[in-house]
Amino acid sequence: MGGGDPPIAVAAARVRVTLALFVTCAACTRPSASAPDASASYVDPVQVAACGDRTSCRLESQHAELRTGDGSRSIVAIVSLGRAEANPHPPLRANWLLMDRDRGDLACNLRELWLLRSNEHATERVQLLASDCTRDIHEQPPEVVDVSPGRVRYIPEPSDGLHSLDFMLDPPALMLETHVSGGRTFTWIWPRFRGQVCAGGVCVPGLPDVDLDENFARGEWKTTSLGECSMLVDGAPAETSQGFASGGKATAAMRLLLSGETLYVEVTDDVFVTDGKVVDTLDIGSWVTYAMPAERTGYQEHQRLRMDGQLIDDAGKNRKVDVAIGPGTRRFALPGRWVKNPGEWEVTYEDTDDGRTYASKLSTGPHEMPPPLFWAPGACVAEGPSLRFVPAQAKDPRAPLIP
Repeated sequence: MGGGDPPIAVAAARVRVTLALFVTCAACTRPSASAPDASASYVDPVQVAACGDRTSCRLESQHAELRTGDGSRSIVAIVSLGRAEANPHPPLRANWLLMDRDRGDLACNLRELWLLRSNEHATERVQLLASDCTRDIHEQPPEVVDVSPGRVRYIPEPSDGLHSLDFMLDPPALMLETHVSGGRTFTWIWPRFRGQVCAGGVCVPGLPDVDLDENFARGEWKTTSLGECSMLVDGAPAETSQGFASGGKATAAMRLLLSGETLYVEVTDDVFVTDGKVVDTLDIGSWVTYAMPAERTGYQEHQRLRMDGQLIDDAGKNRKVDVAIGPGTRRFALPGRWVKNPGEWEVTYEDTDDGRTYASKLSTGPHEMPPPLFWAPGACVAEGPSLRFVPAQAKDPRAPLIP
């Protein structure tokens, strides 16, 4: 546009330049309609693997990405499934000491702990480790911490840290449960099928509550030792003690376990005294304690069992029960209203050698420290001469490892 251009031509040229600049600026600031929105289309493969096709499922966190020998990663993920009227699996609280296991049908907020495996091609489920149920939607989310290579700790309630579970990842297995309450520490070691409660330097062994097949209840107990599936009370020296002995040196031991409505008892002794002024006797008591009103109410079961099979209850009623007699061993199956919910237990074997005085007493523990009850269904089978603990094996990746 030279100096001879007419004013109208100059104005038109300026309008064309202004429109060109506007179009260029608009192209720079507005996204293209055909450009994909990466943030909207991305779905976390960990969530896809753990949740499957459950639309209410959301990934809360993922932890402990561990390299394996084939170059893949083991990933532990926590997902939430929102509110549900019933938990498909018993809540973690129901599988722990002193917890009411009949609460699984109540409405709750579901969470799952998954073990996944990921490589450059895919992320896949390996095993559901735990299924948790909480009622408080404001409860602090659970935590996972890396304890050691190939092993993680799940803390369902990190706000107070009262309950934790240790899992081995390869192969997936539950190793240890820990619960702290009222100054007491409860532990259960799954590979050894042993547990205890400790407070103030004193430890009391745990009493297993297991499901056994019908053959055991029908008579197999008479020829089968309770073995590694039972609570052992032997009053041994302190470093190996299982239970407490008072009086003279303990020469006896007892094994106990609950199954259904029956308490199974196995007593070993150097000499069984069934005649005389005093006889070898097992004193068994269990009761429920309620906080309101502030007194002991509810029901209790208290029986005294003589080693000849005479069973005497609190009312003085005497009845004979079957006794299976073996070399240095006597076994009994005692039906009753034994405590299954939070309560207290006391079992004492009063041992006499001469039929006149008690030589020693063997007990599960002090009155203020009842043996904890641990529910462990389906973990024991009769194999050969004794019960054997069978570690939980992952048969269905969708079922939690909590037995």
